[in-house]
Amino acid sequence: MTKTAECGDPDITGILPDLELVARTELGETPEVKERCLALLRELIAGDEQLHCPADDTFLVKFLRARKYCVEKTFQIIRNYFRLRQRPAGLSADLSPYTVPYHKVIVENRLILVSKLRDPQGRAVAMLKLGKSTHRFRLRKKKKPSKGSLCQDPVLV
Repeated sequence: MTKTAECGDPDITGILPDLELVARTELGETPEVKERCLALLRELIAGDEQLHCPADDTFLVKFLRARKYCVEKTFQIIRNYFRLRQRPAGLSADLSPYTVPYHKVIVENRLILVSKLRDPQGRAVAMLKLGKSTHRFRLRKKKKPSKGSLCQDPVLV
């Protein structure tokens, strides 16, 4: 398996050994912890009748890693995520990476800068300027996103 293929795998199986070590040391991720937390999280999701959430490992592990395997905090962030997606159509119906005018918003305003240099593990380094002034472009009021709605999934650059 090539290094590129390994990096594209969202699950811990098949990723680079140094990333597996980082997951273990910084997040406390072991196969036992992962399975136990996934089972607890699935129980919480099943107990909430209003929450319709995918139950596959890949989807849930993204949220567990973002909250360092704290199941209660992970459940709350998943509920918030789906509550945002269920808001009235005017707020988020067409909001996706494909509907945002990438060149106008990102490139012209220099909101994401990608370095030509790599970190010691060979990963790309990017700087996100999320608080940068947005006075150069305007979104129509009915399409204006709420805070955090553009970041739909946890991202590792």
